[in-house]
Order: sequence, then structure tokens, then C-alpha cells
Amino acid sequence: MIECYGASRPQKGHSANEDAFLIEPHPVPYAALFDGAGNAERAAHAVLRFFKLIIKDQSSKVADPTAWAKWVKLMGSHLMGSAQSTFVGVAMPDEANGLVVGAYAGDSRAYVIGEGSARLVITESSPARLGSGRVKAVTIRLTLRPEMSYC
Repeated sequence: MIECYGASRPQKGHSANEDAFLIEPHPVPYAALFDGAGNAERAAHAVLRFFKLIIKDQSSKVADPTAWAKWVKLMGSHLMGSAQSTFVGVAMPDEANGLVVGAYAGDSRAYVIGEGSARLVITESSPARLGSGRVKAVTIRLTLRPEMSYC
């Protein structure tokens, strides 16, 4: 069994939360985080809604890292001319074997947690955020062992 958790809070001095995240079990288990910049809350929620449409429509491609790279470009284009957002998203197309596939853009983080330790999966930021006009996805592909979870 895989457990995934998300939490977000307003930045110091702000009353509104500017992040958006989702954890969904269907069409395949997936999770995504969006951290907006500029008109942050609007950007994060706009790209979240767009990502939900993409993954629902193209759920048969979640095991393909090249599809994730294309989705990041689509989401980046979706935000062009407005605020920007970071993104990290993963899906578990083969839960029985612990396969996790996804991508990220910007400086969001993801960790593998298990047996009392945490390991950073994203070791460096990607070149640019969604909406910057320079976004380039960095793809994720890993296999979880039974005692690990992904956040």
C-alpha cells in the first residue's frame, strides 16, 4: 500500500494560501503540487484544473516519461502571459511493482520516505517555471520498495 500526504500553508505575512495540490486515486493513483508566483493562487489553481483534464484524458500515457514532458510544456503554454507556477507530479501506473513516473518544473520538491528516513528525489531545480516561456520538464521514474512512500 502506498500512502501520499500533502500539506500547504500561507507564506509568512500572507492570509491566503498560494499553493495548490491534489491527490487522486483515479484513473490511476497520482499526485501533483503547484506553487504559483505573481498572481500565485490564481496561477496554481488554473494549472491544477488544466492538469486534471490532461491526465484524465491521457491516463493511458502516465507510464511514459515523454508524455509527462509534453504535459509540462502544455501546462507552461497554458500559463503564458499570466503568472507562473512550479510543478511536480507523479503517477503510479504499476502499483503492484511500485513504479512511479512523473515530471517537475521549477523548484518544488518531492521525497521518498521510509524506514525512518527521507530521501530527496528532486536533487536540482529545473530551468524555469510553467508560464515562463522557457519551461523544460525534468522527468521522474523510480521504483518504490514496499517500506517506502512518495510525497
